[in-house]
Amino acid sequence: RLDAGDCSEGGIYFNLGGGVASYEMLSLFGYDAVTLGNHDWYNGPLHLDQLLGRFSPHLSLLSANLNFRQAPDHPLKHKVKPYEIFYWIDDQFIRKTKDDSHYSETEKAAFENAFKVGVFGLATKEVFYEFYFDPVQIFGPLSTARQTVSKLRRENVDVIVLLSHLLDEEDVKIAKIVPHIDVILGGHTHTRVIPKNRKPVVVEWEDEDGKYTTWIAKAGEFGQFLGEVQLVTDSSQDQKRIIWDQSSYDLHQIDQRYEENSEVKKLVDQSKKELIEKYKNKESYGFDIFADEVAETEINLVKSSATESYFGNLIANAIYEKTKSEGVEFAVNNTEFLSHGLFKGKIRSADIYQAFPVIFNPLLDRSWSIFTFEIEGKMLKKAINAALGLIEQFFDIAHLQIIYDLETPLENKIVSLKVDGNEIVDDRIYKVAASEGIIKVLERMKDAFPELTISNKHDTGIEVWMAIRDYMKKESPLLASNQAIRVSGRMRTVQPDLAVLSEEMVVTAAKEVQGDEKFVDISATIYNFGYGTLVETDKDKNKTEPTKISFYYDKTPESAVDFIDPFKPRHLLFPREYKLWNPVLEDDPDNLEWIDAIYVPSLAKDESHVVSLQWNVTGLEKSSYPYVIYALLNKTGGTLDGQRVEESNLYNNKAYTFVNLE
Repeated sequence: RLDAGDCSEGGIYFNLGGGVASYEMLSLFGYDAVTLGNHDWYNGPLHLDQLLGRFSPHLSLLSANLNFRQAPDHPLKHKVKPYEIFYWIDDQFIRKTKDDSHYSETEKAAFENAFKVGVFGLATKEVFYEFYFDPVQIFGPLSTARQTVSKLRRENVDVIVLLSHLLDEEDVKIAKIVPHIDVILGGHTHTRVIPKNRKPVVVEWEDEDGKYTTWIAKAGEFGQFLGEVQLVTDSSQDQKRIIWDQSSYDLHQIDQRYEENSEVKKLVDQSKKELIEKYKNKESYGFDIFADEVAETEINLVKSSATESYFGNLIANAIYEKTKSEGVEFAVNNTEFLSHGLFKGKIRSADIYQAFPVIFNPLLDRSWSIFTFEIEGKMLKKAINAALGLIEQFFDIAHLQIIYDLETPLENKIVSLKVDGNEIVDDRIYKVAASEGIIKVLERMKDAFPELTISNKHDTGIEVWMAIRDYMKKESPLLASNQAIRVSGRMRTVQPDLAVLSEEMVVTAAKEVQGDEKFVDISATIYNFGYGTLVETDKDKNKTEPTKISFYYDKTPESAVDFIDPFKPRHLLFPREYKLWNPVLEDDPDNLEWIDAIYVPSLAKDESHVVSLQWNVTGLEKSSYPYVIYALLNKTGGTLDGQRVEESNLYNNKAYTFVNLE
């Protein structure tokens, strides 16, 4: 039983003991090994070492590419192993817990003759995370994988498993280059590998020494799914061989169909009770975070980290509202910091924290706070150009308006940059409010752009999630028509930019029309948020070409295994040759059924058009689980000042919502 990382920080239970409860839960569930993800390092090696010293885990912590050369005496060196070998003895996997000399001859023989699984881990090696590991460094994962596999082969293991906390494309690269890895289980991208004919991603290749097969499986995030790999081996020869055709891979959806583990539930309930007391007694809090209904939303607040979104606007507004009295002129955040969105209904404090949990600091007893700082206009342009062009980051803004051109060189993405309608002046100083994560991004960007400077940095001490809580409480109920948060082109392109918004899709309940037939009404509004130019031109000249919007439904409502997140950034997913196991909406996945396509007329800047249709649901099975409805706008083009241009931003051409057909 294995976990591929990010198992401690990132949820409210981390706030008790800095991750102790998380590891205790894994131990109670009987996990054998985990690798360390970037979240597990967010408070640094010292905290991680102290955390691991506070409990006795019945599991192995694995990361083979940790480099202790700059910290040769660091205690983590002895707590985190490069790999572990598990021995199948008496119908269970066990590991050696003492030196061979302390085992009897019978026990030694049992270990020698047992079926052996070698498991090793690889930690994230990305520039943005390196300072969290310091003074521990990270070796290159590819070379480490080669070396570790060689060591495990010398140990005569029968199966080699890599617990990876790397990007999907890195897992594929390792599978294609490093022989003898049988299974890669990944966790960094929080991706689900959807089983196809009970098989995961399969990488096959050969060289002069033989043929190699590696399976890549991933079980998503938040414990929503449990992955299961069953390997069938031929043990008739000394060299055991996996029979891949008979082996299988499944994802089990963990919901009410499964019985709760009473021992773990007891730990969760106790932790929950302690958290309630913690926040009731904490200064400036005084509420039951699991029971206080601070707001209500009539729309699903969707996490969309590559486009402007309702939730992104809400968070940027919340940061601005908390700091505007200090002379702040605009606010900035990044939706990528969100853990997930929020469903419509009553919202509790714990729900808000879980959506924005980064990064809880046990020493300060708080998560990320709001910072203010000052920056010169020309430096602001440089930072935004770098974010859009170099690190390809979209971000959320309040009281700032950006027009950009994705087709231009890296250093010249910005066409216009305004604060409340006034163009940014190069030599003027602006006061900004931002989440702590934006400060960390700016600090990392400074390595590549030394001239990028900010001044008068100030930590307000206001936790971002608390600012979100207060803002949602003030704005409740949250509606699609809320002018303060609705998507309106805060960041817009000079190209056409059609958008359909999940929050504004309207679906009625099933109704009877003409006898026994039942229909559902679906409507959506299409906007053109593009064609941002410095000079207002004739709108009739700058219109999109007509296109169409298609509607689909997921025909397996009882299974979320094949749920498609339309807004998952493409660069985080597998190379396109493996799209069957990790599809995007444009791939027309086989779990989707087409409903209808509707004509969309030409639209000028800020024009909108409402489409609607009736969906005949007469033959669909009733389900206690909601059906997911997806909308996909076809890419379009247009004319800008006589020149044909293509639509650039396609992430907001997608939307989804839910309908119950009970």
